[in-house]
Amino acid sequence: MPLRDMQPFEIRPEMIDDLCLRLTLTRWPDQLPDMPWVLGSDIDYVREICEYWCDEFDFALLEQKINGHRNVIAEFDGIRVHAMLVDSPNPNATPLMLMHGWPGSVAEMFDVIEPLRAQHQLIIPSIPGYGFSGPTTKYGVGIFEIADTYVALMNSLGHEKFFIAGGDWGAIIAGQMCARHPKSIIGHHSTMLPVFPPAENMMDGVGEAEGKLVERASLFRLTGTGYQAIQSTKPQSLAYALTDSPAGLAGWILEKFKEWSYGDVREVFTKQRLLENISIYWFTGTINSSMRLYHEAMGRGVPIFPMEKIDVPTGHAQFPGEIYPTTRVWAERVFNIVHWNVMEKGGHFAAMEEPQAYATDLLQFTASLGA
Repeated sequence: MPLRDMQPFEIRPEMIDDLCLRLTLTRWPDQLPDMPWVLGSDIDYVREICEYWCDEFDFALLEQKINGHRNVIAEFDGIRVHAMLVDSPNPNATPLMLMHGWPGSVAEMFDVIEPLRAQHQLIIPSIPGYGFSGPTTKYGVGIFEIADTYVALMNSLGHEKFFIAGGDWGAIIAGQMCARHPKSIIGHHSTMLPVFPPAENMMDGVGEAEGKLVERASLFRLTGTGYQAIQSTKPQSLAYALTDSPAGLAGWILEKFKEWSYGDVREVFTKQRLLENISIYWFTGTINSSMRLYHEAMGRGVPIFPMEKIDVPTGHAQFPGEIYPTTRVWAERVFNIVHWNVMEKGGHFAAMEEPQAYATDLLQFTASLGA
């Protein structure tokens, strides 16, 4: 499929009616008293969000945020990919690809578009299998294939060299773009650097502050990765519930935003912003294929982190609430670190949680490389 414009995103009245009917008919689970969030998403908060979804959520605003920019669809080797394209008023703007992760979407980047477009043309793809890219239709669409697809997309847009930035899966995809296509990448910025700690003497050279991050990450791997175990083994079984029940979908995703953010979820995100992201999954029917990426990535027995030294200039914004933090000494074993900034607050969804701080750090990095 050649590059073509996507039809405007439309949430028709009957789609909203179906959503609200399903929410009205939700069979709510029980919850033990005095245990909110202990065993998963708190029932009172999920109910509150679901009521807001029907009664107050601005569906038209979500449409406007998508349709206010050019949206394209392309297919490379049978892999369909969508991207939002944001022009810059700067005639010397350099291209910058912003990459989301799970359970995010292009909605993660809504609040950083304006500050970043002053210096960059923005290309914001939906991971194949996510959102407007639509469900993947074959097995074999993993991290390596997506990295190649993103480079092919940029080339088809006329960008032979460009900046890349991302977190979560976006960071892992970016790492492989650097490893597989280093000549295409001017600079690489990440909030989650995909590196393994050294096999021996892991804590050599690690300071006290970063040591605390490592301890917290170790606890997260023990207590917070049940979602990963399910999605990397039997995602199809879970998908029946999440595809059929908007309350179920909200409950699954909201827990991640609550646990992976820095601060009280009610204060960090508005209900509108949370539901913009969840709505993209709901209306595109892509929760199943989004989860399938975990099986694709973890089921092949091949490391998805770069294993060889990468020369691409790399910048890192170390947010204190990141669930997969790394230390500078570990990062420098793999990446060519030229920019490292310890942020005051913010977590895994940095571009949504702290858009101004995120954008400022990213612009400082690209400016240091001549952008």
